[in-house]
Amino acid sequence: MANPPSLFDPFGVWSALGTRAERTLKQLADRGVASDGFAFGMNQALNASLWADRRVRTLQHRLLAALELPSRTELLALGEKMRSIEDRLLALSMQLAQLEAESSPKHPPPRLPSPPRTRKPPAAATSAAPSRSKARR
Repeated sequence: MANPPSLFDPFGVWSALGTRAERTLKQLADRGVASDGFAFGMNQALNASLWADRRVRTLQHRLLAALELPSRTELLALGEKMRSIEDRLLALSMQLAQLEAESSPKHPPPRLPSPPRTRKPPAAATSAAPSRSKARR
């Protein structure tokens, strides 16, 4: 640093302290990382992590097998099979629609007549409804 921070500038003092601390930590970290002990320790930690990961996976597989539940790979395989079945069904439905379009006549068949509507609403219900709405106003 070229100029020391003024005591009347608390942010400058704080910034200078932070910069000095970062430099010191960087020097310590550089010395530590360059040592053989650090490389050996990191190798041991990585091996332990990988061993623990493999052990957890085997225990999970055993637990799922004991509970008769499917594993992740089995579920993925099942999903693939379902996707292929859906694709086949879609292709069959498209072929069926195409066959129906080719075999259908140009004029659609006439619709069946609907039953006659002979029932009518009672006259009293229609005349009473307006009087109620007028009474509420």
